[in-house]
Amino acid sequence: LYSVDIATEYYLDKSKAVGYIADAHYIEGTHPRWHKLPGKDISDCIATIGAGIDFAILDTSHSLPGELLSFFALLPFLTEKAELILHDISLPILYRRNDPDRTKDHPLRGACTPLLFYALWSDKKYCSDAEVPNCGAVTIDKETVLQNAVHLVNMLHLNWNSLPPPRVLMQTQAIVEQYYPKTVVALYKEAVAYNLWIRGVRIEQH
Repeated sequence: LYSVDIATEYYLDKSKAVGYIADAHYIEGTHPRWHKLPGKDISDCIATIGAGIDFAILDTSHSLPGELLSFFALLPFLTEKAELILHDISLPILYRRNDPDRTKDHPLRGACTPLLFYALWSDKKYCSDAEVPNCGAVTIDKETVLQNAVHLVNMLHLNWNSLPPPRVLMQTQAIVEQYYPKTVVALYKEAVAYNLWIRGVRIEQH
């Protein structure tokens, strides 16, 4: 079991570490194969974790490029029929209901997770039974998704809500170059270049 979080502090209370609730209940030695990796993006450590991941919970920033970027790094390391859980698949609706001012500065805020969830083809896809389902599960048909990843990468051409650290963009690009079709590689680079350009940012590529 690997718990990966790019943050080191709980975002609502900086005095607490990421995972502080789990730490409070964790008994040392009970789960010797549980590895906590705070301060890491999935692109930092996925090669070390390695292939054969059969279950993943993806719960990142929810805003572009968020889950899409993490999914591109994660997919090659999943098993053929891995189970993927996504949280906040109805966040834009819940924002409108509960905090409408939060979306006024960017209409796509919170849209990354539903974009990814509903774009993933699978004959096994489930939502929670709430009035507004906000949690979804999908069995990943890995080869089909890899072969049709062009439909996912094009969503990265939308305007991003934030810019990930340069290392995350470059590490994810390296994974895309290694595992994805050339058309996906080209479109990934274009998406990154566009979102850097609109911010007037340059990243040195090596």
